[in-house]
Amino acid sequence: QNISTFVAGNDTSYQGCRTRKLFSVSKTIPAPIYIYYRLTKYHQNYRQYQKSRSDDQYSGTSVSVSDVTSDCDPFREPGSLHGIGNNLADGKAYNTYAYNPCGVIAWSAFNDTFNLYKVPSGTTTNSTAAIPSGATTICMGGAFDSNGDSTTTHKCVKKGIALDVDVDHRYKAPATGSSQWTGVGEGTDPYRSQGWYAGEPGHKIPVTNDQDFMVWSRTAALPDFSKLYRIINTDL
Repeated sequence: QNISTFVAGNDTSYQGCRTRKLFSVSKTIPAPIYIYYRLTKYHQNYRQYQKSRSDDQYSGTSVSVSDVTSDCDPFREPGSLHGIGNNLADGKAYNTYAYNPCGVIAWSAFNDTFNLYKVPSGTTTNSTAAIPSGATTICMGGAFDSNGDSTTTHKCVKKGIALDVDVDHRYKAPATGSSQWTGVGEGTDPYRSQGWYAGEPGHKIPVTNDQDFMVWSRTAALPDFSKLYRIINTDL
């Protein structure tokens, strides 16, 4: 429990937990191997959920807070959800910025991470170490930046999980600047500078050209769904 620490000004937040699952592969699985996550009883098909977005923002357009659709409430501007809209960030009230991307689709973006290791025979789930002793890393799902580039050496990729039409046309890097509050991180405010939702330490705002976000924002028609997470490029 509390495996991550997030600091925002004078506030420190401890969050997160780690779960381990041991399984055996009885025969060779040839690459590429696709890793999916699955959610059940999650209604992305709810009409108000699907409307809570800005396609202009997704395409890289700068949209001022006054022009952001009200369908994005209460994730239209920083501070609205927690009643801190009058707090100042870089000399301006939180509520004069626009969340980019706005809406509940972005706010609820799936942010669990999955790591896959080959471990020695006899390994148990009792260890509290981040990486099991003697393990060989196959995939560290969180070790990628928003452009899909790996930040470590392993045997999986993030680029290629989203549809080509989304990567090439529909989703672009977020507009930044003095009116925007994005996951890129700008300014000196402890939340805005780290790309977090206001008042929510560690809750990262999705970056619109991140393929994880593209996959998530392709809303599912049914409440039991799977979404592509990573692609392993070696045989198992």
